[in-house]
Amino acid sequence: MYATSRAKPFYWALMLLNLLLWYPMRNGKSYMKIFISLSILLRTISLLSFSGTLAHLILYFSDGTNIDISEDIGDIFGFVGCMSVSINFSIYHGSWSRFFNNLLNFGQFGEPPGYKKIVKRGNMISLVCIIYTFPGMLWYCLLSYMQVPHCKEMNVKMGLNEPCGMINPTWLPVKEMDKSHFKLVYIFQAVGIFVYLPSTLVISSIPLEAVEIIVARLNHLKGLFRDAFKSEDPKICSKQLSYCIRYHQDIIKVSQELSGLVKPTMGSLFLTAAIVIGSLGSQILKASTPKAISFIMGYILTVFIGCHAGQRLIDESLDLAKYVYDTRWYEMEPKVRKDIVFILKRCQKPITLGAPPSMGSAGYLLFFIVS
Repeated sequence: MYATSRAKPFYWALMLLNLLLWYPMRNGKSYMKIFISLSILLRTISLLSFSGTLAHLILYFSDGTNIDISEDIGDIFGFVGCMSVSINFSIYHGSWSRFFNNLLNFGQFGEPPGYKKIVKRGNMISLVCIIYTFPGMLWYCLLSYMQVPHCKEMNVKMGLNEPCGMINPTWLPVKEMDKSHFKLVYIFQAVGIFVYLPSTLVISSIPLEAVEIIVARLNHLKGLFRDAFKSEDPKICSKQLSYCIRYHQDIIKVSQELSGLVKPTMGSLFLTAAIVIGSLGSQILKASTPKAISFIMGYILTVFIGCHAGQRLIDESLDLAKYVYDTRWYEMEPKVRKDIVFILKRCQKPITLGAPPSMGSAGYLLFFIVS
């Protein structure tokens, strides 16, 4: 299991995910039993919010009631996308833990320059995401309560029986609720959004932190390629080139491991993003709802962070070819020059982060498509 500490990457992200019972910190049997039991209980509570919104959509759709269901669709698909990200991260937590250890294994090629600054910056990004989400969720809950007068007005005007003050559009099996029942349902809904929305944003920051470390290793490799042919001895140059090739292969291997984890973990987020953004965008255009604006901003930010991480990896991996070509390879013996051709050929193939089938790879193009 990956051992977290303030001096290591992913500290704040994993601490939050552990607090929300998505990522266990230890492997002991008794610890895992308690962790899984509490996690299932929390997931069950959070699913009650989703069930109420789904029932609301089905009943009003089947009754043909003339109300806007954009918020229902946006909330349902947003819940599915975010909860899938969190659940998949929890399912693959062992693989993520191994990846963290492999990423930070600098024994063979050394620690890349500026590593400590990158760790501090990455942890700061995760902390900012956490600080952003919790006040944002409180604001979202407050906006729901502030819309009670408008909801009651619409009930009278259209002859509806909407439960006013709920965080999400909700169907309830009662026509009227007393204050104690209202508070209970409201708490269940609040738990639901606090469990999956902050964790999804923080999970999207983990690939970005990892990519920045991979980029630091690529920059380290660029310097090694630049210095590989400074010696006049062909044997030394050949040895240094061989070292660079092994380093490059190690970076590719770690990157492919990250890509293989991002694809199943964040794939559902990319798939549902277009539906969520489209539905909430429709609601904003029709009613300019502050709730919809808050939700869509958070969803777009989450998708952008994942796509930005993928674009960074593509750009920096392709940039490696320029540093290889600018070396004194043309002064080397024929065998070395042939090796350089293969290296340049491999550098022209970008390292990418996985996305669902038919969506290519994570990058700015994917972001523009889904948004």
